[in-house]
Formats: sequence, C-alpha cells, structure tokens
Amino acid sequence: MLRLRIPPATKVTGILLKALEDIEAARNELEKKGISGGSAGKRVRAVVACQGNRVCRNGLIDCERLACIIDKKYFGEAVPKKLKIAVTGCPAACVRPQDNDFGIMGTVKPEVLEENCVGCKRCEKACKMGAIKVVEDKASIDTEKCILCGACIAACRKDALRAEKTGCTVFAGGKAGLRPKQGTKILELAEEKQLFSVLEKTFDYYRNEGLEGERLGDLIERLGIERYLDAIGRSPCDGDLS
Repeated sequence: MLRLRIPPATKVTGILLKALEDIEAARNELEKKGISGGSAGKRVRAVVACQGNRVCRNGLIDCERLACIIDKKYFGEAVPKKLKIAVTGCPAACVRPQDNDFGIMGTVKPEVLEENCVGCKRCEKACKMGAIKVVEDKASIDTEKCILCGACIAACRKDALRAEKTGCTVFAGGKAGLRPKQGTKILELAEEKQLFSVLEKTFDYYRNEGLEGERLGDLIERLGIERYLDAIGRSPCDGDLS
C-alpha cells in the first residue's frame, strides 16, 4: 500500500512509479485523504498562499482560509487561458501577488494616538520605508510612503499606534514568464465581501471578453483598464490604481 504523509497545499512531484496502475493507486490513495490532483491547461490553477497570520508574526490576514474558499469555488474552472491566484499575508509579498492574474495581499492602515505617544522612536526604527517620523515627541505618518505593513503597530509598546482598518489590497492582470507584467492595484484595504464580489466579476469579465489563449492581463491591456474597472464596479477615482 502506498503511504504518503503530506501537509496541506503541498505540490507532490518527482514520485517514481513503475506502471500506470501505480499512478491510479497513488491517485486513489491521495483522494481518500482529501488530496486532489492539480490543474493544467486553460483552467484556474491551484491557489498559492503563504502561512498568513496563523503562523507568521507579520501576517495580517488568514491566507489559508481565504485560499481554501477561493480554491473550493474556482479550482479547475475553464477560462480562456490559465489563471493563477495568490494570497499573501502582508506587503512582504512572499508569494508575489503582483505577478499573478489575481493577487490578494493583507494590509493594515495605522492610526496614531498622540495622547499615548512618548516619542520613543521604536516605530520610526521599525519602518523600513521611512514613512513614520517622530517630531516633537509625537509620531507622524507619511501616507505617501506608508505601504500598510503594520510594522510600526507591532513595534509600539505604548498603544500609541493601532490598526484603523485591516483588509486586502488586490492586484489584477499580473503574470511572470518571458513577458512579465505587474498587476494593476484595483482595491486597497478591501473587506472580504468586496473582495469576493470583485473576484466573481473578474471571472465573468474574463470569460466573456477574453480571447482564446489570452491571459487576463493581456485582455485588460487590449481593451483598456477603464473597461475592466467598469465591469467590476470600480473607477480610477475610487483610490490608488497603479
């Protein structure tokens, strides 16, 4: 009997099997354990996710839960070309959501409580982007530089920084490979309801407008970002779309 001990969401490759019967036996054993095969061709691929806030101290969202919800609904669905989805817990972007057709990234908006700030500069030292400075013993955030990572909140020991809002920043149309393309930011600090609504509308748009063999990003480029944003109920004036 084939015995495999595999953690969730693991890619199983390189297993040497002697005959076709072995392949079928392996597949059957995996399915009994709730592990299905992968997806290839013009279909939605398996969702890629980092550990998120279940394991990583920098994680801002539950990546595994989101990935499982998305995977259960869309995995293996037919599309004009392959479609990759990635979920990452914070702006460190370990699974590179910007390089996927649809990328989800946990983000948090920090808020300064001046009455609690003692000017210790722990937050200033923790911010790798130089987005927070302590002036006259009070922390001040430069929103143009802030990447919504939450490092300043984690560093504060006086409750002078808190999460004003936690959500998801979403990118669409990215891809890697020979002709890489960075995805367009279409949502920032979005709640789950809005995230899933935009994802469903993105699928509808891709299926209805995409040409055979065309990636989502190429479709967006061909018809224009404004048309895509209109299809998902967004507009450039809704926020930073870059």
